[in-house]
Amino acid sequence: MKKLNKMLALIASIGLLTACEVRFYFPWDSRPETTSNANPTSPITSQSQPGNIDSIPTDSDTPSGMIKHGKNLYLQGNEPEPNENLEIYFYQLENSQSQKQSADAFFIKYGDVEVLIDMGTETIGSYAVMPYLKEHNIIEDNTIELAINTHVDKDHIGGFVGNSNGGKYDLGLLRSSYDISVLLDSGYTNDTQLYTRYVSFREERIAAGMTYYSYQETMTSDIVPNVFYLGSDTYIQVLDTKLYENNFEEVKDLNDSSVPVLLVHGNNKFLLMGDCEKKAEERVIEYNNLSKVDFFKANHHGSPTSNTEALLDIIRPDYIVIDSTASNSYNLPKKEIVDRFLKYTENIYAPFINGGIHIYSDKTNITFECDGFIDYTNNKEGELVEGTQGQPTPLQNTSWYQTAV
Repeated sequence: MKKLNKMLALIASIGLLTACEVRFYFPWDSRPETTSNANPTSPITSQSQPGNIDSIPTDSDTPSGMIKHGKNLYLQGNEPEPNENLEIYFYQLENSQSQKQSADAFFIKYGDVEVLIDMGTETIGSYAVMPYLKEHNIIEDNTIELAINTHVDKDHIGGFVGNSNGGKYDLGLLRSSYDISVLLDSGYTNDTQLYTRYVSFREERIAAGMTYYSYQETMTSDIVPNVFYLGSDTYIQVLDTKLYENNFEEVKDLNDSSVPVLLVHGNNKFLLMGDCEKKAEERVIEYNNLSKVDFFKANHHGSPTSNTEALLDIIRPDYIVIDSTASNSYNLPKKEIVDRFLKYTENIYAPFINGGIHIYSDKTNITFECDGFIDYTNNKEGELVEGTQGQPTPLQNTSWYQTAV
C-alpha cells in the first residue's frame, strides 16, 4: 500500500509540473521581447525573437479578433506569405477639386492588413483618397485594421470628416462604409468646428465597436499598446516625444503635436513623423534609440522648420518622399530642404511630379513605381502627363527644382 501511495503521489507531482508548463502561443513564429516600460526599445534596436505568451488579456482589453501582449497588439489578419511585399502608397493630392491644397495622406498594406495614416483636407479626402480606395478596391475585406491621425491640422484630419455636400465620396473615412478596428490620434483637444465634427464621428465609431487610443495612452498606459504588428516581423512602433502632457502645453505649433511612428518590415525601416518640427524632432532623438532608416517621409511637407540636420545625421535615409502639392499657400517644399536632403541621398521623390507613388518592400530591398501625374488644370477628367509613369523622377532633376525657391 505504501508503494502504491508513493506512486500516486509521484504521478500527481508530474501532472502538476506538466500543468505549470502549459502556455499560450502566438499564431506566428516570433514576437518581440519588450518590457512593460512605456518606452520599449527592443523593436527599434533588434529583430523579433522567438518566445511564448504566459497569459492573454480579457476581451475588454483587446480589440475584437486581435491578440495583445503587454505593449504589443497583433492586428487581425492572416500571416502574409514569407515573400509577400509590403506596400506604402502616396496619393496624388492634386485633383479636380483641390489644386492649391497641401496635405499628408498615405496607406500601408501588408497581406490583408491595411493601415491609413492621415487623410488630407476635407476636399482631398473626399476627392482624392476615398475615390482611390473605392475605385481600386484596395481594402477587399472592407476592414481598416489601424487608422492614425497624426494631428489636428486640417490638412491631416479633414479627410476623416470629409465634405458635407452629399456627393459620392463626401462622407470621409469616419463616415464611410469601411470598418475601422483601431483609431490612434494625438489626443490634442481644441474647439474648432472641424475638430468638433471629427470627435463626434469618432465617438459614434467607438460606440459601434471601434477601439480608440490617444498618443499619451500608448506611451503611459500599461494596457494600451504602442507596437502594432502587421505580421511576425512587421510592425509599427509609436515613438515618444512626451509633448502630449497637459494637452501639449509645451507646444507652440500644432505640428509638434504630431504622432511619430517607425514602420519596420524585416530589415527595412520607414520613419513617418507627420508634421513634426524642430522641437518634436529633438524629443524623438532624446527619447528613442533611433538609428539609420531606409526611408523617410519628409516632415511637414518639406518645410525648413523641420527636417533638421540633427535628425538627418542620425537617420541618414536612402529614400525620401515629400508629400505635398506643386502649388500651395505655404510654397512647400522649399528648395533649401531638397538641397539639405541631397547631402544624404539623391533618391528624393514627390507625388506632385509622378502622381501616385507605390513603394514596395521585400524586407531587404525597396522599389518604386509611379502611376503618372494627372493634370487637372484644363478639365476635371484630367490628362496624364507624358513621361511621369513608371520609375519616379528625382525631384532635383525636374523643372520644378529649377524654379523652386
